[in-house]
Amino acid sequence: MRLRFATKRSSPGSHRAPGVPVFEPSSIAGRALALSALLLFLPAVGLTQTSTVGQWAASVAWPFAASHAALLRDGRVLVWNDIGAAPQVWDPGPATFASSGGTAQLPGKASVQLGDRTLAILGGLAANDTASTQVVRYRVSGNLWQTLPSMLRGRESPTVVLLGDGRMLTLSGNYTTGVMADYPEKAAPGSGWVSLLDASFTLPRRPWAVSLSDGRVLVAGPDRTARILDASTTGSWTVISDMLLGGRPEGTAVAVPGTTDRVLVMGGRDPATPTCEILDLPTSLAWRSTASMANGRRYANATILADGSILVTGGTLIGDDAAYAVLGAELFDPVAETWTAMASMTVARRRGSVALLLPDGRVLVAGGGDGTTGHELHADAQTYSPPYLFKGTRPTITAAPDSIGYGANAVVTTPDAATITKIWLVRAGSVSDGFNADQRGLQLAFTIGGGQVTATAPASANAAPPGTYLLYLVKNTGVPSVAKILRLYQPPPPGSVPHITSTPSASGSVGVQYVYIPQSTGSTPQTWSLVTGPSWLIVNSANGICTGIPTAIANAAVTLRATNSFGFEDQSWSIVVTGTPRTLIPIGATWRYFKGTSDPGATWTNIGYNDSGWLQGPSGFGFGDNDDATVLSDMINNYTTVYTRYKFNLYAKQSVTQISVLYDYDDGFAAFLNGTRFFEQKAPATITNTSTATGSHEAIFTLTRQDFTTPSTLNLLQNGQNVLAVVGFNASIGNNDLTLKIQFEVTGGNDLPVDVQPAGWNPPMVSPNPFLTTTQFRFAQQAAGDARLELFDVRGRRIRTVYAPQLGAGPNIIEWDGRDAAGRGVNPGVYFYRLVIPEQERRGKLVRSSTAPAAR
Repeated sequence: MRLRFATKRSSPGSHRAPGVPVFEPSSIAGRALALSALLLFLPAVGLTQTSTVGQWAASVAWPFAASHAALLRDGRVLVWNDIGAAPQVWDPGPATFASSGGTAQLPGKASVQLGDRTLAILGGLAANDTASTQVVRYRVSGNLWQTLPSMLRGRESPTVVLLGDGRMLTLSGNYTTGVMADYPEKAAPGSGWVSLLDASFTLPRRPWAVSLSDGRVLVAGPDRTARILDASTTGSWTVISDMLLGGRPEGTAVAVPGTTDRVLVMGGRDPATPTCEILDLPTSLAWRSTASMANGRRYANATILADGSILVTGGTLIGDDAAYAVLGAELFDPVAETWTAMASMTVARRRGSVALLLPDGRVLVAGGGDGTTGHELHADAQTYSPPYLFKGTRPTITAAPDSIGYGANAVVTTPDAATITKIWLVRAGSVSDGFNADQRGLQLAFTIGGGQVTATAPASANAAPPGTYLLYLVKNTGVPSVAKILRLYQPPPPGSVPHITSTPSASGSVGVQYVYIPQSTGSTPQTWSLVTGPSWLIVNSANGICTGIPTAIANAAVTLRATNSFGFEDQSWSIVVTGTPRTLIPIGATWRYFKGTSDPGATWTNIGYNDSGWLQGPSGFGFGDNDDATVLSDMINNYTTVYTRYKFNLYAKQSVTQISVLYDYDDGFAAFLNGTRFFEQKAPATITNTSTATGSHEAIFTLTRQDFTTPSTLNLLQNGQNVLAVVGFNASIGNNDLTLKIQFEVTGGNDLPVDVQPAGWNPPMVSPNPFLTTTQFRFAQQAAGDARLELFDVRGRRIRTVYAPQLGAGPNIIEWDGRDAAGRGVNPGVYFYRLVIPEQERRGKLVRSSTAPAAR
């Protein structure tokens, strides 16, 4: 069942055009007239000439009833509905579906085509009956979904339009039960939203907004009074005039093709009126009547076609009742301002249906219904072929540009150049519940010569917002070509788009810091982001510096993006991560040592052994060869053993692929890792303080390397503190020299500690699992710097970022109060976190079983 807020609607106005019937639900005469109007469409059913009325294809079952549809840059259509279906991509060619990779959308969303040819989807109604502030972007290339900055107000069933400068403008939408969002917001894609506080005004849900050629936005209905919004600064409204019929709830509107700032409104009310009105702003501020449709319609769709005409489909005469569904389509000629009856569809398309122009000139019509009794869902679709597709052979486009700048010429190669009489540029549509604010149809001036037509693009981005358009060549017979899908854009000034000039390092090592400092040209400010990359790599969004510590031997694919207001550039490369060893205990490091004049006890090799009373000194240890850093001058004739210990920290031990011991000795030694004997040279099986080497061995004054890669040895390592304990042996108590030099290396792992655990739990947990309102993330960082805690829900949406700037080295705590970015307590459930500190990050899962109290 579709959930909606209660909506306050304006009362019908008193302005009426002479001779225009006004239907009132309580009027018996009005109902009789409405029923008579319903019968007017019936003669169209009997028309069979496809070149006159067009043709409907058979209804085809779909996975769900579509209530939203948007044409993508590759000619496919993204469709979804309001009752839990995940968006899917429909291909008109084979009429097949493919996954979009997205999750179920919220009911009551709005969508808009963006200037970079992606699609933004905004708002909606969450499961807890609160309006969502969410904004996501779908990019057909790579089937990628991206979360954009959230709106400042939640909005269910708003309208969003694209301004000429590429910014989104969102209007109205239920903010909370029965209350509309009273001020508009605007934002460039990827940037934060700004409220137009001086333009506070309550509009109905899904207002009929159309961008104008001067950069302002007309709201033509469904309320009776038309208004123009100036969104250039903090916003201001200008009242234009009232519609002749008054308000038109559940009607629809469309920008009239081929003209500037001309809007057609049609139908609406209950019973529905067939009347239509036009506001022609270039010549008048007053509405005027135009020809009426044959049928009164509410919940209808109006679609701009490839030849600049307008097709109206679906709707009902009374309520949302299938018994009063209008099956016959109608076609409006914007020049003659006349309506013509078209062929009838076979499935009623009522509230919540969609209609969308396809690149081949057909119209996709789908969906309708909300699942409630009497409003059954129509999980099916039909395509309509307008009459122009039955008027002879179609012109063909053999070559055309993929993009064209404002005011520029587009050279289109066609064998039919001599027969071309019109060129139409139709903006790709995105329709939600019967209204398509993205529609725009422009007739282009052109010249013919040499088997080519050269069309001139619109000069103004206000008249034609940037993004995806369909370019149709129309022959003298009226039949259009299959469209060339292209991008209309504002060419950036030379050198303004980012260009990455530096070359990243293509090599990395497990456990060793990777750093890339990119350099670029182009206008600033720039923002940087990772399109793809391994989990260990982090990018600074302000300067693009990429840092991270590889955790495993692998080839890591990376794509770095530099973006500014003029565009973006990607740089892709592969980091070949190898296993370069790094030294944890170098020669010369300070060890704890104990002379073997007595026995240190059986546990001297363990981590927890108390060696605070031992001596300290640099390695190596020995006497007699004049190369020892810690000289055991009293060893001869006194003791035969020296015990040494060195503690070190290691993390991400699962990524360690090798440990190495580099050594020189005279006469023997045995090495222990965390209490386990793992390596020795000429060492006795049983060790006491009086033990001697099993043979003589002279130091060679250079280090010999021994590598260990077997799991049995690597598993001796622990995350956190470790100890390497080594005992050196002389061949006899009277021997005149001894050498013990040990260097310890690991390949992989990480020696920067991050240890996250919740407060109040014993024993400590690897990741938080709090049942308390406040979650504490405890960690230690080796160097001073900023910390950032990011919280995500199970759908991967970032719900909160907690910053902790300039933390000192050592133990620290970040607290999360259980609220999202808007200050609302999150629901109990599973969440994910990412903790980022200098040169390290940790990700994990947590489960909240309580909701934070309301924000104070």
